[in-house]
Formats: sequence, C-alpha cells, structure tokens
Amino acid sequence: MKLKLEKPKEKDNKKDRDARTLLAKNLPYKVTQDELEVFEDAMEIKIISKDGKNKEFAYIEFKTEADAEKTFEEKQGTEINGRSISLYYTGEKGQNQDYRGGKNCTWSSESKTLVLSNLSYNATEEILKEAFEKATFIKVPQSQNGKSKGKIEDFNSEEDAKSAKEAMEDGEINGNKVTLE
Repeated sequence: MKLKLEKPKEKDNKKDRDARTLLAKNLPYKVTQDELEVFEDAMEIKIISKDGKNKEFAYIEFKTEADAEKTFEEKQGTEINGRSISLYYTGEKGQNQDYRGGKNCTWSSESKTLVLSNLSYNATEEILKEAFEKATFIKVPQSQNGKSKGKIEDFNSEEDAKSAKEAMEDGEINGNKVTLE
C-alpha cells in the first residue's frame, strides 16, 4: 500500500505545527517512506539522516493535534523491520511529555523513564517487574501477532531510573541483550 501524504493547505505558526507533529526515533537504518505507512493519518513525513545514508529519525506531521495524540498513544513501540520505534512530541509539548501519553500527563525536566529496545518477544510484565523492582509503571506493547515489541518503565526518581539503567548495562532479559534509553 502506497502512503498518500498531503501538504498542509495553509501556512501556520511553528507552535501549531509542533502541537500536531511527532518525532520518531530508533528507526531502521535504511527506512523508506513506504515502511512508515503505519502512520496512515500523517499529512507529511520527513525522514532525517545526519550522514546522508542512514535514516536516524523522522518528523511526522498530522492534520490535527488530536490525530497526533491518538497516534502517539496507539503507535508507541510499533515495530518496523524488527526495531521498536519511540515516539516523542515536538516543541513545547515535548518538554512536558510522559511516555504514557495523554493530555494531562507531565513530568519534570528530570527523566524518570526508561525505554527498552531489543526486548525478547516472550518477555512479560512480570519478568520486567523482577528485573526492575523500583519501576512504578511498566508497559509491554504487543505487536499485531501478540508478541512483545518494546517496553517502557517509569520510576519514582531520576536516581532510581539512572540506577536501573546502570545495573542493566550489558544485561540480558530472557536471553536478549537489551538497550536502555
């Protein structure tokens, strides 16, 4: 299926555009526009490459802020070519975002959230609760075929998050070496 993108019909200010734009990270290195068809409501997708070869992230603009919020909540951790992508809000909204999404979710400038990549498909919340005892919120998004495809955790403090990240450096969960951001 070819992704049909449409340009915004009128110029608007940066604040309005930022409110309806998401940043996608952890993309496959050679991702194409067609592979980003999971963002079916997108008006425009800009894939960014710092070195001219490998695609590092993408800006995804939607028609409305509500479309961006819906996509943020539904597509967080979506797998594209074996990589679990991470979505972030841009602009002012990105300064006050929580990975769980929603209009009223905020957090301070300190980071109390860890995102795992390369999570084993059979990892469960129970397994992750054992690995991250101080986590206050654990989410294991599921792919369409019911396999775990990414993981998000929140902690009570930035120190707890840093401690968990350091403890898991070069660590494995269910036989997979995980990466934490």
